[in-house]
Amino acid sequence: MSVKGVMKQVYRNINTGRRWFSNDRPDERTGVLTISPVGGGFQREINEQEFNSEFRKEQSTDFQYRSALFSVDLFPGQLFEGYHNNERHMGWAYPFFPKQAMLRLVQFTHSDEYPCLFDESSQCVKYWVNGIDSDPEIYPAVRITVDAVRFDAWPVGQESWRWSLGAPGEDPESGLSIEMDSGSDQ
Repeated sequence: MSVKGVMKQVYRNINTGRRWFSNDRPDERTGVLTISPVGGGFQREINEQEFNSEFRKEQSTDFQYRSALFSVDLFPGQLFEGYHNNERHMGWAYPFFPKQAMLRLVQFTHSDEYPCLFDESSQCVKYWVNGIDSDPEIYPAVRITVDAVRFDAWPVGQESWRWSLGAPGEDPESGLSIEMDSGSDQ
């Protein structure tokens, strides 16, 4: 599935409450919009009439972001610098990563069997979580503001990876308790 521009505007589905990014422009040939769930996942194509009946533009996307370190069970012992706005998905953190942290995360995630790459032209991270023969999860850049400075950040793994604030087991806001395998044979 191709990306038809960097998606910046956030819309909420009035039936499910789930937030989606949209490129705001229907494809000139087909008349459909490409939307992507906030937090990443599979893109969806939807005709403009259906989109207008199911989605409403978010009034404000200027959330209060703060810096944090994040850990994920995929990479024991690794911390990734990012930002969050206290949103959660099923109790798990919702991180946004600045470009350098995102590139580090892409490097950790990439393998020949499960490629993960940053597509400079679309400003999206693409991760073939089910292998190269599947559609990738796509994480488009999101413009966030931290301390009055606006910049792009990437929500890699939101809603599909189990992100925690801080080191494993140290996320006091999640209400979750997780055991992490350190990978050592002690």
